[in-house]
Amino acid sequence: MQSPSHIYTILVVDDEETNFYYIEVALRNYGYKILHAEDGFQAVKLYEENPDIDLILMDLMMPGMDGIQATILILQINPKLPIIAITAYTTEESIIKALKSGCVEVIAKPFSKTLLISRIHRYLFEKES
Repeated sequence: MQSPSHIYTILVVDDEETNFYYIEVALRNYGYKILHAEDGFQAVKLYEENPDIDLILMDLMMPGMDGIQATILILQINPKLPIIAITAYTTEESIIKALKSGCVEVIAKPFSKTLLISRIHRYLFEKES
């Protein structure tokens, strides 16, 4: 499980405050440091300022810079960073586009807290082994 000496940092990128709060509440009891960006521009800037971010939950459809563009830019900085796409747009085309941009997987909205936690743990703790 989580090492007591390392607090994992998760960046949640979503333009809808209610989606951010749902995720924040789901993760509250796990001791993660949670950062929030409302669009792709903020996400890239926050990642540049916080290169210790361990995982990103990336909404795909946002005003300004979307999640696909932000994923591509962030992965140019750190190609090993796990980015999980979270989206209500789950057409085959949008899923393929997210995976081709570098997202490790796509979670469809609405999603359960259990699913979210299991996916986050898969990528955070996989890095340790």
